[in-house]
Amino acid sequence: MPRAAPETGLLETADTADRQTRYRVPAVDKALDILELLSMEANGLPMATLAERLDRTISEIYRTVQLLEARGYLERNADGDRYSVTMKLFRLAHAMPRVHSLASLATPIMEQLTREIEQSCHLAVLDGLDILIIAQVTSPLPRQYSVTLGARLPVWEASSGNLLLALLPEAKREALFRSLTRIVSPDTLQQFRERVAEVTLSGREERESYIVSGLLTFSRPIFNHFGSAVAALTVPFLHHKRVVVPPQEVSGHLEAAARKLSRELGYREPGEA
Repeated sequence: MPRAAPETGLLETADTADRQTRYRVPAVDKALDILELLSMEANGLPMATLAERLDRTISEIYRTVQLLEARGYLERNADGDRYSVTMKLFRLAHAMPRVHSLASLATPIMEQLTREIEQSCHLAVLDGLDILIIAQVTSPLPRQYSVTLGARLPVWEASSGNLLLALLPEAKREALFRSLTRIVSPDTLQQFRERVAEVTLSGREERESYIVSGLLTFSRPIFNHFGSAVAALTVPFLHHKRVVVPPQEVSGHLEAAARKLSRELGYREPGEA
């Protein structure tokens, strides 16, 4: 039977435990323990707490943490006192065609959505102060608007950025706002805060594009089995004479697609089996 490792709560089997005993590399073990623990901590952990949770001293993990940060696998919050995992592991996994990644799960659902509404759609994740487009399906119509796969957009300029930031734990959201004070004007930051506050209440984003005139954007969160918003599915709606599904009906199609993808990731709404 699988059992939980005492320090991290991760599941291990007798077989994996036996292999770990036979093939231990202490430095690698230490790095993996750090990554696995922090991957389950939405707000990150201070160095002292990280050491305590791993049943190690700060001096034992200090250099490993510094190396992981230098290599881009960990990052510190704006105050510099908490460490979190970055999207680098995700990007590495996403680069492997056989990995059953979020993008591979999302693509057939997004293709179905695009066929239904004849509009493009894209899937974005939060990566630092940007959103990263990890999946994209283009409208079949000759006139369409789409976002390039792999594009990075400033979090404050994208509907998906507003949505993902709104659904972060408050401490992490405030840390990101503090980071933005160094790169955006006070007025821009205040407007962004107000938009995020609106989205926090609704849990969705539907509005005219912040960047492209005449474009409507519809965004819905994608939840994992922990109930955390890990991505945003967005439809940039382009008005034209051959629209099959009007904008007021796009919301329902997008909602269904987002719910389906969330279920694929193991998410269940309260009371749902």
